[in-house]
Amino acid sequence: MRTTQNTSARTNPHKRFLGRPAVFRCSLPGKPSQVAEARRWAAAVLVHRVHAAPGLVDTAELLVSEAVTNAIVHTATGRPGGSFTVVIRAYPAGVRIEVHDAGGSTTAPRPLHAADDAEHGRGLALTAALAQEWGILSGRRVRGVFFTLHTG
Repeated sequence: MRTTQNTSARTNPHKRFLGRPAVFRCSLPGKPSQVAEARRWAAAVLVHRVHAAPGLVDTAELLVSEAVTNAIVHTATGRPGGSFTVVIRAYPAGVRIEVHDAGGSTTAPRPLHAADDAEHGRGLALTAALAQEWGILSGRRVRGVFFTLHTG
C-alpha cells in the first residue's frame, strides 16, 4: 500500500471547504480482502494525521467500507488486475473522501430501497443518510463517488 500526501492540491469548489486541503491517497488492489485495509488506512489517517473526532472517524470507516465494496462489486475494480484509490481531503470544516474506481459500470451509482431481508443495496442509502453531501465522480480521468463529513 502506498500513501501520499499533497498539501498543494487545488481548492475544493464547495464553499464550506475553502483553502488548500491536506490530501492523502491510498491505492489498493480491487479484492474484497482490501475493503478492511482501506477502512484501516482511512481511520489511521483521520486519527493520526487529521486529528478528527471519534464520531467522524467511525462514520468515515463505515462509508469507506461501503464505497469500496460497491466499487469492487459493481465496477471493473473487482476484475483481475483492478484497483481502487481512496483520497482524503482534510479541511478545517471537515473531510471530503473519494473512492476512485476502475469504471466499467453501465449505470451511475444511486441509492436503492432494499428489502428488509436483503443482503445488499444499502451502501449508498447509508452514505446519503450519514454524509452531509455525496455525489458521483465521472470525469475522463476519475470515476467513483465522494462524500463529505463536517466537523461541526
